[in-house]
Amino acid sequence: GISVDFAFRPWKRTLHESSANGSMDAVAVWGGYLEWHKDYYGSDPVFAGPLVIWMSKDKVFNWKDPSECKGKTIAQLRGEKIDTYLSELVDQKILKLHQTNKEEVKFKLLLKGRVDMAVLNLNAGLDIIQKTFKKRSPTARFATCQG
Repeated sequence: GISVDFAFRPWKRTLHESSANGSMDAVAVWGGYLEWHKDYYGSDPVFAGPLVIWMSKDKVFNWKDPSECKGKTIAQLRGEKIDTYLSELVDQKILKLHQTNKEEVKFKLLLKGRVDMAVLNLNAGLDIIQKTFKKRSPTARFATCQG
């Protein structure tokens, strides 16, 4: 049979380790296809679902309106790519960027009011919320918005 070792690492480290020293033979679930497709082979999608904007239910705003985004902060997983429109708002200094090392930190920051939104797959977000906030009726505290 075939033996496989799995390692969970941040995207940037995985990209570096897979290209710099060849210590990995394969990686899973990478976004940003257009940035790496020239150097790597990609399979058909192995994971799909809607990418949504997560917000605290008591602080929902129209993220598509730059004037409503002014001064707001978006949580981003270090090395992760966010929507082009949101990335442009960060570049234009309309949105502030707060980087985290773990996805669940995005939700903790939302609850504490330290960030105003986070981008994450709907199902992955629901799973993280259920595991992280078991005792606090977790989904009642977050709102999602699709593009």
